[in-house]
Amino acid sequence: MKKPGKIIFYFYLIAAITVVLDQLAKFFIKKIGLGKDLFDLGFFSLTNVHNHGAGFSILQGQNWLFVLIALIFIALITFFYDKIEKDRLVQSGFGLLLGGTVSNLIDRVSYGFVIDYFDFKFWPVFNIADSAITVGALLIIIYYLMQGKKKKLIRKKN
Repeated sequence: MKKPGKIIFYFYLIAAITVVLDQLAKFFIKKIGLGKDLFDLGFFSLTNVHNHGAGFSILQGQNWLFVLIALIFIALITFFYDKIEKDRLVQSGFGLLLGGTVSNLIDRVSYGFVIDYFDFKFWPVFNIADSAITVGALLIIIYYLMQGKKKKLIRKKN
């Protein structure tokens, strides 16, 4: 079993690293100008794009809604942190979710939109925070699927 203080530090460290990396990337990408590429490899480019909606640019212009959802999500994670499993996989997942949410919230409050920059040409443009949210959710799903399989194995043995 991990020490509670160490795992809490791990959770917040992952969240902080996510915010810092994403905000640093956005700081540099803003300098190239809206719609311009830092570089373009044909299949991938770093491009300054402003997203006034959510993933896949849905609900454009509903910034207030996304700010409210992010604030509620951050409050829920913070309030219910003690209920989150103290396993590294789960802590990593929730740390990534928290960091990605905070970083995109910083954009929404500061600019009224989210700065995206990874452009794979066949997929909507996204950023480190979006990636962290996606990977975090997948880690949590994987953990709980594994736990479900473990419980089934234990029941079969009994």
